[in-house]
Amino acid sequence: MTVEDTAGASLRSAWLAGDVLNAALRVSLRDLNARFLDCLRRMPEEELELLGFVPAVARLLRATNAHSTRVIAACPYALFDAAFRRHEYWHAMCAGAGTLAASEEDAGLPAEHQQEYLTLTEMALFFAWHLATTNLLATRLVLGMSTATAELIRSSTLPAITGVVRIRPRLLRPRWPERTLFWRRLLAITPQSSFEEATVAQLTGIQLMATEESFEHPPATAASRRR
Repeated sequence: MTVEDTAGASLRSAWLAGDVLNAALRVSLRDLNARFLDCLRRMPEEELELLGFVPAVARLLRATNAHSTRVIAACPYALFDAAFRRHEYWHAMCAGAGTLAASEEDAGLPAEHQQEYLTLTEMALFFAWHLATTNLLATRLVLGMSTATAELIRSSTLPAITGVVRIRPRLLRPRWPERTLFWRRLLAITPQSSFEEATVAQLTGIQLMATEESFEHPPATAASRRR
């Protein structure tokens, strides 16, 4: 069994045992995922491509209806990301971001999407701050947040965390947008999909997280385990 297989089995076991999120937080996560997907599917294809999607996936997302996004949103992990694995990036933002150069990614969204997107970003950052201050396991397994980023967010105030929206208006992004197979499988889920079909699509995301976990938390070597 590979490291990724072992980590993936561990992640699945944690969720099945109900050790990651309580019922209220699962509802909040599903709502955030659904709002995020609904916001994205109303954007033009060129905006979705700026957020990292390849054209084929951007078209699939725009063709998804609200009923399907509610089903897709039931993933046991966030479908959004806010550079949660990039500790240095967050350190610079929390320090005022004076040294962070602006880029095309920081340009404001079209007016018809901007306020909704910024509000959604603030909600996602509040959710992340809450998990970082109350449930460190969930920050890793649900948000894919690095340990260093979680410590930084936990030691910061909520206004400081949500205030980064003013610095990086496009901070909130789809998770793994370059993973075309993952998004194709996910966006194929409909209200008519079987439980098995939905589970297989969602497990792809768990496998991606397991790979991330194996890089940040490599298993101890045989020599170190004997000490």
